[in-house]
Amino acid sequence: MTYTLTLTIAGNPVSGIVLQDTLPLGMTFLSFLNSSSQTLTAQIGSILTWTLPTLSPGTYTYQYQVKIDDLLPGGTVMTNSVLLTAPSLPNETALAPVTEAYPDTFYVSKNIFNAEQESVSIFVAIPRDHAKYTLRVYNSAGEHIKTLDDQYLTAPFQGSYNWDGTNKYGQKCASGMYILYCIEPYSRKMARVLLIR
Repeated sequence: MTYTLTLTIAGNPVSGIVLQDTLPLGMTFLSFLNSSSQTLTAQIGSILTWTLPTLSPGTYTYQYQVKIDDLLPGGTVMTNSVLLTAPSLPNETALAPVTEAYPDTFYVSKNIFNAEQESVSIFVAIPRDHAKYTLRVYNSAGEHIKTLDDQYLTAPFQGSYNWDGTNKYGQKCASGMYILYCIEPYSRKMARVLLIR
């Protein structure tokens, strides 16, 4: 994950600016990005520091990369805190809350089901955005039976589905083995279910 700090200077040039960013628990610092040779950067534990040269009026950006801990529960809100200090300015603090997306998940409730009495439940969570995502059902001969979802994701996604043993025309499928494919840009996940009538 990349964080971008944006600083706008208006009026007169300002010198002696120090930005101090405190990372929340669950976030690990990886690297500073695009720092100029005149900007001093430091990392001590969870505190990142930028000591800036004299800045003329304008907008400046400072970026760094972090990794969100793998075992952090989905939906956790982490708040990043940035403190700006300068001899000629009052101290300013900015807060940036980040909600951790759900981990990459493909879960099927059962491997065998009787379509006359029940359906199979499927849960999908995709932490990536800007990605094509498809969830389809195929028979054991590789023939497409039904598309449960097909969309372009613009944000991390989670969804629940039920497959009742019918095809794309609403007709009952024959007893047999069926394959559920969750197709993402960088992976394909599959689960087999046995349909009994």
